Order: sequence, then structure tokens, then C-alpha cells
Amino acid sequence: MDIISLTKKSKDSLERANDLVLLEKTYKDLLGKNGKINLLLKTLGSLPSNKRKRLGKALNTLKKELEEIYQSKLDYLNKKLSSNTLKKNSIDVTLPGRSSRFGTIHPVTSTIIEISNFFTSIGFDIASGPEAETDYYNFESLNIPKDHPARDMHDTF
Repeated sequence: MDIISLTKKSKDSLERANDLVLLEKTYKDLLGKNGKINLLLKTLGSLPSNKRKRLGKALNTLKKELEEIYQSKLDYLNKKLSSNTLKKNSIDVTLPGRSSRFGTIHPVTSTIIEISNFFTSIGFDIASGPEAETDYYNFESLNIPKDHPARDMHDTF
């Protein structure tokens, strides 16, 4: 088994992972329960003592390096994903607002319009005036005397 080529291939495959799904798959293939590195670590017991020590140390170093590469790549991809999400969901406050929908005519106003249309269709005219009349039109033009109870301040506008 060539530890140098395994190291190069493992690091390259982790570095090439450009999304979270591929990164997780690569990590499991290398360092998962049945990954290449863990399977090699399990076979160390069948090797002679001097080879086992040297290969075990190299595999553990490789495992640690791959864990660091995985963690840094995972952090990078998570930051990239969150920044892309923020960009996609951001609101440009400099854009003009959406036009608001206008409501409908009030039912009372609609009824007044219908009645007015009916009367104008049979020949009547619609006349409008002030909402509150003056003292002259309410009392003086009707010849109501100044001392009449209807002209008291509490009975008028």
C-alpha cells in the first residue's frame, strides 16, 4: 500500500468537493465507519510490529490532516451557502414600491349613486349645497323670531 498516493488522492478528492453533499460523501468514503482510512487502520493488527508503528503513525497523521481539510472546507461551503441565501433573499430598498390596490366604493355611496342615477333618468336634477346651513337660511329667511326656542344655542349648530 502506497501511503503517499493515498494521501494525495484523499486530499485532492476533499479539495475538489464543491458542494456540501459531495463533501459529505467524500468524507464518508474516506473517514466514515467503512471508509478507506478506517479500513486500513483496522488491518494494522495483522502487520509486523515495525511496519505497524510506522504505518499507524502515517495513517493517523493523514486522518488528522483530512479532518482539518474537511472542517475548513465545510466551514467555507456553509459560509458560501449562507451568503448566497442572503443575496438571494435580500430586498433592494432603492427600488420603487409596489402600487397599492385601491378599495371599492362604500355600499352607502353606491346606493346614493344608484338613487341619483334613477332620479336623473326620470328628469330630476341633483343639487348640492353646504353640509351645515347658516343662521340666515335656517331661521331669518323662514321668519323665525330671535326669541324663538329653536334658536337657542343648545338647539343649533
